[in-house]
Amino acid sequence: MPGVPFGWFTGDEAYGQVGRLRLWLESLGVAHILAVPKSQMVISMELRQRRAHTVIADLPATAWQRIYCGDGAHGPRLYDWAVVDIRPRRRTPDPCLLMRGRSRCHPNRRPTAEV
Repeated sequence: MPGVPFGWFTGDEAYGQVGRLRLWLESLGVAHILAVPKSQMVISMELRQRRAHTVIADLPATAWQRIYCGDGAHGPRLYDWAVVDIRPRRRTPDPCLLMRGRSRCHPNRRPTAEV
């Protein structure tokens, strides 16, 4: 975006599935977080191409941290979050992380994001 300065970028799954966008943001040094579907293919630290949900599924229980996300219409919103490093051969020294959240109140609502 010529002439429009920005230091970070966020996007939903529609943008998160566009690998060219992620690489472009990375080439500009723009910090970003993009939602990706659980079926998104990622490169694990073992240099294996895997689906995001399988990388998360392999995490030990100790990798999850419970975080209070404010009160909602039906009381406190509690989410468990886990983060795992991916893409060992990334273009920048900044980490590329796969982050997963799961609602304690609504277990089927599980956002996944690549950071």
